[in-house]
Amino acid sequence: MRMQPTSELPVLTPLNNWQEKLSLGDEKEAIIQRGDIILLTGENIDDITDVFASVVTWVTRSIYYHAIVYDHDWNFIHAFATEVFRDNIKTFFLKKTNVTLTWLRPKHLDNSAVTEEETKKVVEFATEQLGKPYDLIANAAFLLRADGLPGVPPLIYKAFQNRNWLHDKRKWHCSELAGASWYNTCGVQFVVDMKSKTYLSPADIYDSIYQDVVCTLKVVNGDFQLLTKQPD
Repeated sequence: MRMQPTSELPVLTPLNNWQEKLSLGDEKEAIIQRGDIILLTGENIDDITDVFASVVTWVTRSIYYHAIVYDHDWNFIHAFATEVFRDNIKTFFLKKTNVTLTWLRPKHLDNSAVTEEETKKVVEFATEQLGKPYDLIANAAFLLRADGLPGVPPLIYKAFQNRNWLHDKRKWHCSELAGASWYNTCGVQFVVDMKSKTYLSPADIYDSIYQDVVCTLKVVNGDFQLLTKQPD
């Protein structure tokens, strides 16, 4: 039987320098680690962030609208609104009424697991981007591309096919920061040819074969539900 949402708060227990146990109650738990990518989705539109999120999900044909790089102790790094910030899951997301956080574990092209040293480099790269501006052009790229808004003149979307987002470290979009943090430090990629990809969306990361789903933490009408690979 599927576990019902509970008002009990999720708990983090440190295991070592890079891994923590995320648990809810006595039976549901998952091991999360630094460098994991978390994808966000939500069900209710109650502020401008959620309005923008609905546009992203519509254009990318996915339920996911935001990507963040997990650090530790609920802390994470993300490109959001105006710049790259460090924030905390408990204060930034868990106070929402309805939101879903899905932890993903990137892996190498040969299917091998990432190491502690690699995840450390990923978080260091993301940390170095703190304070850099948000990439508004990336948002336009979602819309003004060949499979985005219908009827866009070829010359317009062609202009967005020449973006070198992977190595342009002056500004970041959320999923581009997550993708570049892994690719530029460890060579982990989420599409066949990261260099030729003119944008990277949360949908691209979720659909990638180069990641495994670790767990999903849902806030349902203010209560919590933890979904893992363990039997419900």
